[in-house]
Amino acid sequence: MKFILRLLSIFALTASCLTALGQEPEPQAAATAPGPVKVFGREIVTFSSELQGKTPQQRSEALRSRLERLKDVDQIKPDEVSYQYFGGERHVPFFLEHGGNRQWLFQLTEADANASGLMFNDQGFSEVQTRLRALVSDYLKLREPKQLLMAILWILLSTAAYIVIVKLVLRSRRWLRGSLDRGREGLLRRVPVLQGFLRANIRYLLKFNQTVVDLAGLLGIVVATYVFVPLILSFLPWTASWSDSLFNFVLTPIQWLFHGLIQIVPNLFFIAIIIMALRFLLKFILFLFEEIAEGAIRVEGFHPDWALPTYKIVRMLVIALGIVISFPYIPGSSSPAFQGVSVFIGVLVSFGSSSAIGNIVAGVVITYMRPFRVGDRVKIADTVGDVIEKELLVTRIRTIKNEDITIPNSLILASHIINYSVKAAEGKLILNTTVTIGYDVPWVKVHEALIEAANRTKDIHDEMPPFVLQKALNDYNVAYELNAYTREASVMAKTYSELHGNIQDVFGERDIEILSPAYTSLRDGHALTLPGREPSNRSFQVSTKS
Repeated sequence: MKFILRLLSIFALTASCLTALGQEPEPQAAATAPGPVKVFGREIVTFSSELQGKTPQQRSEALRSRLERLKDVDQIKPDEVSYQYFGGERHVPFFLEHGGNRQWLFQLTEADANASGLMFNDQGFSEVQTRLRALVSDYLKLREPKQLLMAILWILLSTAAYIVIVKLVLRSRRWLRGSLDRGREGLLRRVPVLQGFLRANIRYLLKFNQTVVDLAGLLGIVVATYVFVPLILSFLPWTASWSDSLFNFVLTPIQWLFHGLIQIVPNLFFIAIIIMALRFLLKFILFLFEEIAEGAIRVEGFHPDWALPTYKIVRMLVIALGIVISFPYIPGSSSPAFQGVSVFIGVLVSFGSSSAIGNIVAGVVITYMRPFRVGDRVKIADTVGDVIEKELLVTRIRTIKNEDITIPNSLILASHIINYSVKAAEGKLILNTTVTIGYDVPWVKVHEALIEAANRTKDIHDEMPPFVLQKALNDYNVAYELNAYTREASVMAKTYSELHGNIQDVFGERDIEILSPAYTSLRDGHALTLPGREPSNRSFQVSTKS
């Protein structure tokens, strides 16, 4: 028994020293750093002032040594710890009166009391006295074999109960997993018609349920372990303070969260009211812009196709205003960490989204420039197609080959834009093509042939007659440009193809040779090259003057 007592005493001394050790102060601040005195993990007092030439650290080490020597004092009693204070003293002594002798412990100053979270009065002195007497009571328990045996007995009983609880949790987990398997098979037997459907889907449901059972079992073991460890530590006086610390590791954050939630409830109500007000405001703004888009509300100088893009901009501004108003009421918004993260994210967004911001600005500018609308046939740089989508960042175009091309708005703003649909809706879009004909063909005949070809083309607008321009008198031919009106910009490629075919047909019928594109052939100068016709001989007279 003495060996066990000695072993437990060594364990208690080691534990108290390990608990009292903290992070060593820097050499420059060692002389003035507060010196807390902890024994058995329990803080007795904290020294923060120099006294009689000793630093707070030296005073705390000296007091710790005196307190640890108390376990060697015979027949010590808790009520023998006392202090002396008559009022007005700057130093209050604490001592141990034993066997008619007074063993001095330490002196408490007003700065020490403030550092310990106590008042420098009888109430604070009584608190320090209570801590010292509790420490003496723990020392006495180390000397009582009966108390030690009872603590060991309770530890063994608690360990047995812990083992039983863990086994019950594991057995319950296995039983529940087996019940899930049996329930699945029974369900499939009772509903044979849906076996195929159930077998394909119940596997995932079973796996989810098994995962829930496993997590519940693991949580039960963790809770039992967390309760068991502080419980067995509480049976021994030198580890009782550790038990409270372990409970506080979880209880303190829970209490902090609970009190924090209670404190932020008014702020959450305020944020909820702001969100509700913003929702109603946005719905009202959307209603107004939808009416403008449909033409029910007319605003001078504001085009209906501006309505929805403008609504998106206004919505973004309203949401930003709501965030600015509610930001001070967001939990943790006043903390330096929250503000630091906000600044960091803002810097990342600023440096990483320069091109995106440029596209957004270009998208806004394009919206109010109104160079095209969704469905228009346009040419942007070298891309020709129909506009299928307009966004703040990009514009999507579908070409006549059914290729979807995404063009950044900044590139559109920097390029020239040709819109074919605007004038086509009015029937004033002009399709033009150029042919070159030899000088031997009268220009009137060429004009008539080109106009005839245009009139035969399906999608050429017949209410506005086509016309021909003679663009150039080249070295070997004359360039004629045919201009014809159309209403169908979406089938321009098909219309051009049909128009070119008709030009070939009409010119062939009228024996007019098209010299474009130019080609090289060996000819005697007396025959025409016409498709589907025999060459006709034409005589030429060459006059010479002597």
